[in-house]
Amino acid sequence: MGLFDSIKALLPSQKNTSNRREVVFRKNVNIQKRFEVIRKSVSGTMSTFYMARDRETDRVIGLKIADRNKTGLFEQRFKTLKKPSEGKIAVKIEHAYVVKTYEYGTTSNGESYMVMEFLKGNGVPRYNPFFIPKMIADITAGHISIRYGFMGPNFATVSACASSANALADSFTYI
Repeated sequence: MGLFDSIKALLPSQKNTSNRREVVFRKNVNIQKRFEVIRKSVSGTMSTFYMARDRETDRVIGLKIADRNKTGLFEQRFKTLKKPSEGKIAVKIEHAYVVKTYEYGTTSNGESYMVMEFLKGNGVPRYNPFFIPKMIADITAGHISIRYGFMGPNFATVSACASSANALADSFTYI
């Protein structure tokens, strides 16, 4: 099973739509009025995730609020691709091992938000802060392209002792 088959398996089948849950898209939501934040769960590079109570449903949910400035710079890179928002993608994923997304939209401050199933537990496992930068070979090129708005392919050839030969072949392909 290839990578695309694995991703496709996460998406619901078009044949059976009887068990579909209702998903809501909303604009101009006043987050402070609508949700009672219980605690901050995780803060990432581009968004913050909260454990919150939805005042409309009285349900404890996960509330993800994206940083408008950082996501704006990121989305700018893909403007010509007309890609769907993270929320629009997340609501289509239905799998036993993936949290459900109930709602997505924009806040009254212009930030993107998502309302998701909240899983109780000890939280995210703690890793060394240098774990991800060590694992992603092209992280530096990614940061530079985001900061300066560079467009085009961005990847790193990582194939042990053959990396230089593969990188040269790739560069000839792109040129």
